[in-house]
Amino acid sequence: MKITFLFFLILNALVSLYSQSNLSNYKRAKVSLSDTFNITKLASLGIDVEHGDYQKHSYFISDFSVLELAAINSVGFKTTILIEDVIEHYINQVETIDNSKNGQECLGVPEYNYIIPQNFKFGSMSGYFTYQEMLNELDSMASKFPNLISIKKPIENHKTYDNNSIYWVQISDTPEQEEEKEPQVLYTALHHAREPISLSQLIYFMWYMLEHYEKDETIKYIIDNTAMYFIPCINPDGYQYNQLIRPNGGGLWRKNKRDSNGNGRFDGVGDGVDLNRNYGFEWGYNDIGSSSNPNSDTYRGPSAFSEPETQAIQFFCQKHNFKLALNYHAYGDLLIYPWGYTDELTSDGEHFVRIGNILAEENQFLRGTAIQTVGYNVNGVSDDWMYQVNEQKPNAIFAMTPEVGASYLGFWPPRELIPFLCQSTIQKNIMAAHIVHPYPQHKEMIGQWLNNRTNELIINVSNIGLEGGYFSTSIKSIHEDINIVDTLSPYFLAPLAEKTFYIPIDLGRVDVLDTLLFEVATSNGIFTKLDTIVKIFQPTSDIFKETFDDQANWITSSKWGITDRTYYSANSSLTDSPNENYTSNQFSTIILRDDILLKDDELTQVRIQYKAKWELEPRYDNILIQISFDDINYIPICGKYSVSGGVFPVIGQPVYNGFQPDWIFEDIDITDLVLAYGELDDDSLRLRLKIQFTTDSDQVYDGFYIDDLIIQTSSNLASSVYEASDRPNVTLYPNPAKKEVMLILNTAYQDIVLNIYDSLGRNILKQQYINSTASTNIDLTNFLPGIYFVECILDEQRSLVQKLIVAE
Repeated sequence: MKITFLFFLILNALVSLYSQSNLSNYKRAKVSLSDTFNITKLASLGIDVEHGDYQKHSYFISDFSVLELAAINSVGFKTTILIEDVIEHYINQVETIDNSKNGQECLGVPEYNYIIPQNFKFGSMSGYFTYQEMLNELDSMASKFPNLISIKKPIENHKTYDNNSIYWVQISDTPEQEEEKEPQVLYTALHHAREPISLSQLIYFMWYMLEHYEKDETIKYIIDNTAMYFIPCINPDGYQYNQLIRPNGGGLWRKNKRDSNGNGRFDGVGDGVDLNRNYGFEWGYNDIGSSSNPNSDTYRGPSAFSEPETQAIQFFCQKHNFKLALNYHAYGDLLIYPWGYTDELTSDGEHFVRIGNILAEENQFLRGTAIQTVGYNVNGVSDDWMYQVNEQKPNAIFAMTPEVGASYLGFWPPRELIPFLCQSTIQKNIMAAHIVHPYPQHKEMIGQWLNNRTNELIINVSNIGLEGGYFSTSIKSIHEDINIVDTLSPYFLAPLAEKTFYIPIDLGRVDVLDTLLFEVATSNGIFTKLDTIVKIFQPTSDIFKETFDDQANWITSSKWGITDRTYYSANSSLTDSPNENYTSNQFSTIILRDDILLKDDELTQVRIQYKAKWELEPRYDNILIQISFDDINYIPICGKYSVSGGVFPVIGQPVYNGFQPDWIFEDIDITDLVLAYGELDDDSLRLRLKIQFTTDSDQVYDGFYIDDLIIQTSSNLASSVYEASDRPNVTLYPNPAKKEVMLILNTAYQDIVLNIYDSLGRNILKQQYINSTASTNIDLTNFLPGIYFVECILDEQRSLVQKLIVAE
């Protein structure tokens, strides 16, 4: 409280010293942080610390006005100016996305394969839409797709200070009617006026949905069975003010246009309310998560719902029955969910975690609550109010805030990156519309290699939707040579419930090293989720197997131990803290006691497999899995669920952090590491495994669990079936391909049947060639970018499969 009062005095003194023109200048600065001068103290000054490059206890980098910088310096923070005029930087910048893989294939920047909508175009503010251009886009959508999107409508008679309406549209199969019987989802943008990419990505997504309705079965299902509501600009006054003061883009006004000074006019200094601090739940909970000072960028207003903009959203939400809402902001590559005002999770915290994981599956946004992501609490925010139960609406809205754009890009990313950033949210937006229905998710729980002709597939099906429902699952082989022995009966899954299927399979006439495709299809009665499972019939040997019944095979000086509280297979697993939450400021390891010997003839392929789950502070507490060939130099291995470490000592390394409440299965091919780093010693290679755990000084959680660890090798036994020169071989060139790919065989065949399957297992091309030569060109001009599987059936006997990537 003393800090806030002192800051109020400082600000009012500084306002008189600076002209309006100076106050509109912004600089990018690095604010040094310490235990005393931390992010909470910075937030208590009324500074917006949601958006920036934040390293706990080290620094915070963002864009600050001259007034804010003067106030920050006046209370003792050390600052370093990085960009003198950040607005000019935004206008003149040229940036590209760093696509480097950090030495690990799974940690690169996502490559999105969505086709840019034909109707999407850049706006005139450095690529971003002006307010009028946004309205024109909505009108154009309604004109071109009147059966799918409504005309824009104002939220009743709610008017802003500048007499603007707040417009909304609906996308559905009956857009001009209220879809009361269908699940409803809400998408919003521009609570804050200086976050234009939040608007751009919504316009992009809306065009994408409209243009793909007749082309994509999934999008048709969503539009036919869901009411999707959009409010593209909650803050029209503030957005137009940025256009007024910076018509070429780069304006950094955040708030609305309330005359907070009470002088009868809006002059920018000490005016405006942060709309995302003005909602009625826990409004003004403290002066850290919002500010009572009108000069602050986080000024919450004189009372809850004092602003016409938040009153309009309140009215709109109470009029509808939204099950889920995405309130878009920028920037930080984050997905934030309630609670914001406190460190505690909501009563639906586990469901928020699971929804967050599926929404961020493609773009890997950092997900968690406000304290877990931006490092401090916020109050009076949209998500908390939408979620909390109130008299007018007994059903809570699962509301979340995606923050679009990497920290280094700032509020106005370069024009060239707008399509990439828009594409980064498409899967999230589509999945939001899925999740309001019963929605199945498939997980595999066995490795890629099948080493017996009689085997089984283990498929876990969970309902991550907000509604319970009846499901039916079928599993079939794409190959006629494989027989599925079992069939599955319909079953009911409540939200978050799951069911595991063990499906016997008979590999029949399949030969060693064949690639096998299986289609898993689960239907909720209207929509069918399709996934393709890829397996290889491959002789294997388990050279190490650990069920974690005890700790005899491991060395540790820390709290690592065996627990029976949770496990994948009975009756125990290994964890970092068996009886309690882990501790802060921890650096611990657990190392395999003895070397694992890899014989020379086993070095064709090596895989590490294990089951795991975890609850770790996002970003700051990390698990690192490593292998060594000399017990001195340890190399991190990268799994399907790994993310790139963002703090010392794991920067750029493949780690686990955040929340994964369900057991997952990792199946990691380490063959390249063995060949690159391993050296044979007496015809054998030594391999050792280490798990490293690092935590910082703050939040602690349940920790990391691992079970059923296997190290598996395979030798090339194809010669036992074919001589190397006679074995059929298929090559696709080039791969990735764009307009055409050449299919090359190592010999000619009398009869070739060519099937191409998409990533969902659908046969999208079938051709037959008689007396074929050894090479054939395949036209790809009608293929969407993505992953495909090319199957060649040779002389009605041999079936070979290759993966094909079609690039944009």
